[in-house]
Amino acid sequence: MEVDFIIPEKKIAIEVKYQKTIHQEDYKSLRLVMRKKRFENAYLLTKNLSEERDFPEGKIISVPAWQIEDLKEVISDPLKY
Repeated sequence: MEVDFIIPEKKIAIEVKYQKTIHQEDYKSLRLVMRKKRFENAYLLTKNLSEERDFPEGKIISVPAWQIEDLKEVISDPLKY
């Protein structure tokens, strides 16, 4: 399993799924990385989904691609959110 981006110094993993529908299967890689690296949050960059989902490993935040500026802000200062 792999994710698209890992920013270890900020403990952030990002997976890109630019598709209309996000399935439970799409969260697997992020959850595995969160478990192994002990990350509390991860991000799923999507086509249009905006939501937060809680899993036993932590929170996965889905961000639509058109909100990429918001995601860049979160990554630069995750404690702010």
